[in-house]
Amino acid sequence: LFRQAAAAYAGDVRVWRGDAAEWLSGRGQYDVVIEDLSAQLPGDVVKPEVSWQVLPELIRAHVSPGGVAVVNVLPTPGHSRKALVQTLMRAWPEVRVC
Repeated sequence: LFRQAAAAYAGDVRVWRGDAAEWLSGRGQYDVVIEDLSAQLPGDVVKPEVSWQVLPELIRAHVSPGGVAVVNVLPTPGHSRKALVQTLMRAWPEVRVC
């Protein structure tokens, strides 16, 4: 979908499927990071704990100044949506929820 919508200006777009924290740990800076992790539970899809315990600070460390991180805020068992947004707010000075 992204390639269709942004092909004219996107440049080289690569998608990685695997351990996000492992992959990002050894990388440089990016203008945009899209985090769309999910875990399948019986009858539901939720965010895995790594999305809140490890990734916000790790992603922040790899987003270029002026860059953007897009994070999917799916429900997470045992956490309110407000608590999840507050976790993101500790990593970034500006958080927008859409």
